[in-house]
Amino acid sequence: MFSTAIKFVLRQQLVRVSLLVFNPLTLALLAAQAVAATPIAPPSAPGAPTAAAGNGQVALSWTAPPVTGGAAITGYSVQVSSSATGAYANASGTCASATTGLSPLLTCTATSLKNGTAYFFKVAAINSANLGAYSAPTAVTPMAPTAVASQVPALPTKIATSAVDGPSRKLDIPARFQWSANFGYCGETALISAGLYYGQYISQYDARAIASSNMTQSLQNSQLLLGVNDSAAATALHLKTVKWRGAGSNNFLSWVKGNIALSYPVIIGVYANTSFFDGKAAEEYDHIVPVIGIRSSHGWNDSSYHADDTLTFSDNGLMGDDTPTGSPYFFTYSFGEFQKTRAQADIKGAAEYSLANTAANYGIAVTGVADAYNETVPVRLRTSVNHETPIMVDGGNSRPAASSLSLAINVSNLTPGVNYKLYRYNNVSSVPDGSFNANASRASRTWTINIASGSSFSTSETIASNEVAVYRAVPASAR
Repeated sequence: MFSTAIKFVLRQQLVRVSLLVFNPLTLALLAAQAVAATPIAPPSAPGAPTAAAGNGQVALSWTAPPVTGGAAITGYSVQVSSSATGAYANASGTCASATTGLSPLLTCTATSLKNGTAYFFKVAAINSANLGAYSAPTAVTPMAPTAVASQVPALPTKIATSAVDGPSRKLDIPARFQWSANFGYCGETALISAGLYYGQYISQYDARAIASSNMTQSLQNSQLLLGVNDSAAATALHLKTVKWRGAGSNNFLSWVKGNIALSYPVIIGVYANTSFFDGKAAEEYDHIVPVIGIRSSHGWNDSSYHADDTLTFSDNGLMGDDTPTGSPYFFTYSFGEFQKTRAQADIKGAAEYSLANTAANYGIAVTGVADAYNETVPVRLRTSVNHETPIMVDGGNSRPAASSLSLAINVSNLTPGVNYKLYRYNNVSSVPDGSFNANASRASRTWTINIASGSSFSTSETIASNEVAVYRAVPASAR
């Protein structure tokens, strides 16, 4: 009897334990109690904001913090200052209110800003516990709008003959090989060429993703196109530009000539002779190319149009046989012979490329890196190969596998005995638009440079072709 009673009591206890363990309502109650017992911490800092300058305003975007603190993010605080370390205040415009709520946005536009003045923006996430840590600041300078369809920019200031190499000016921009898939990556490759000239490397995949806000890459409207998303893409890459969009091919060529004389790469749209190429001809341009040289026998103080001036550009390998070594790349035409109507451009046996002389012309001059205080010194890059392999698959949207390449990095305009800092950034969003030393923590690598003689410094790095490598150099005494 005693033994049986003990067994019965034990069985009852086991039943109660089983009910406790396996009852779903009990489990939910225990889980809720456990969550309630878990302390909620402030979130970590979001990524430093990416800024696109506008007319009296700045469009900002950022990434969510990697650590939410154990609770959902309910909003963001965006602050602005006139200096990286100065007093910050809440930003105006949609930044004041659009970043709060149950579905917080990761973008906003700050308004009521003064054109030509550098501003610094930082952002912090908010959860039910409190405000989290602020990101590193991003510098940006609002600017007045560039030329629109009915306007063209003034021709560049006349350049003294001594500022160029005799009758020719050829920029140090090697040819690059574009992917032919997905309607072609000519705009992306042309902008990459200009970027290398200013010390930054990205892949064609990343250039298109930036130009089209990560749109599906096989779509026709995802391309980087002149007159559409060229300026926005350059701004996102922290490059300064002036663009041309309008009629008047003589004036357009004079504008190209003046910018090349100032050592600014110019990206233009050209006709491609349809007897050489497949595809439907466009009225304004078929192909996008970087102009890398101008020759003029009239002296560089004369910035006006001359029919016998010549320009040289790379066609990004389009005339080749789909291999990096199977293309002539460089084409040179006189200003006079280069201009044609659409019908003249497509005559069998005519030149491979020409410029619209009746329709509008499109171009963008890349005038330097974003630098709020004009403190950077020039950095140029060269790659060990001029192509990315394997190439993008036509109709594909996945990034091709990476290959290895070497970057030759040259920093110039240095003064012997002066300390300089060379910074590398491994993503575009980390690149400051000013106060590079104050934002040193955003760099993935730093070199200290002090040359004993000469005026330049060279080094190299080996990277994967799908990496981002952006370099900026400033005196160690700079902001």
